[in-house]
Amino acid sequence: MNPTQNSTAPQRISLSARSLVAESYQLFKTDIGQFLAFSLLFGMIYLISALLGSGSLSWFFSLAIVPLSAGYFLVYHAIRTNQAYTFSNFFGGYSKSLRLIGVFFFQLIIVILPLQLVLKLMYGDYFEQISKDPSALENLINQGALDPSKLAMGYLVILVHGVVFGVAFFLANYFATLGEGSAWKAMETSRKWAFKNFSLFFRVLVLLIFLNIAGFLALGVGLLFTIPITFGAVYVLGSKITKLSEGSFETSSEVE
Repeated sequence: MNPTQNSTAPQRISLSARSLVAESYQLFKTDIGQFLAFSLLFGMIYLISALLGSGSLSWFFSLAIVPLSAGYFLVYHAIRTNQAYTFSNFFGGYSKSLRLIGVFFFQLIIVILPLQLVLKLMYGDYFEQISKDPSALENLINQGALDPSKLAMGYLVILVHGVVFGVAFFLANYFATLGEGSAWKAMETSRKWAFKNFSLFFRVLVLLIFLNIAGFLALGVGLLFTIPITFGAVYVLGSKITKLSEGSFETSSEVE
C-alpha cells in the first residue's frame, strides 16, 4: 500500500521541523560525494534554464529539471531501505516523467496563472513593463502611477496564495515519484495530508526556505549542501506519512 491509494485517512502528526532536517542530514552524509556531484549538475542545468529566459529552449530545460529533481527521492529511498544503487539512480525520475510533468502543469494552472492574473489586476497596463524590468516598479510608484496601498494588498494576496499552495503541494512530487496513481492523485494526497497538518508543513517549508537562503549567502556554494538536504527533508516527511498509511509509523507517539 501507499498514500496515493488512500489506504488510511490523513491524520494529525506530531513532529518537529528540525528533526526532519536532522534526519535528512544523516541520510545525506551517508553518500555526500555523490549528492554533491549530482547537486552540481542539477544546479548547472537550473542555471542554464534561468539564463535562457522564457523561450522554448528554456521550457525544455525546465521540463527536464522536474524529473531530474526526483532523483533525490529515489536515492534517499534506496539509502533508507538499504538497497544497492549507483549514480545512474539519480536519473531514475525520468521513468516517472509523465506523472511528474503532469504535477508541474497542474501547479502551473492552479498556482502560477492565478498569480499572473492578480499581478495584471495590480499593475494594469504596466504589467508587461514591470515583467521585463522589475526595477521600473519603484519609478512608477514614485511617479504616482501606481497606488502603494493597492500594491500592498496585492502583495498580501500573493503571499497568502503562495503559502497556502506551497504547503498544499509540498509532497506532490514525492508522491508522484514513489507513490502510485495519477499526477492529480499525488497532488490531492499531498493536499489532504498538508491541510490536516498545516502547521507542521508550514514550519518545515519556512525552515527549508531559510536553510537555502543561508546556503545562497555562503557564496552560493552552500546550496550544494542545502538543496539535497531540502529534498531529503521532503523525502523523510513523505516516508513517515507512507509508513503511517501502511499502518507502520515509526513511533506511536508521533500520531496525535
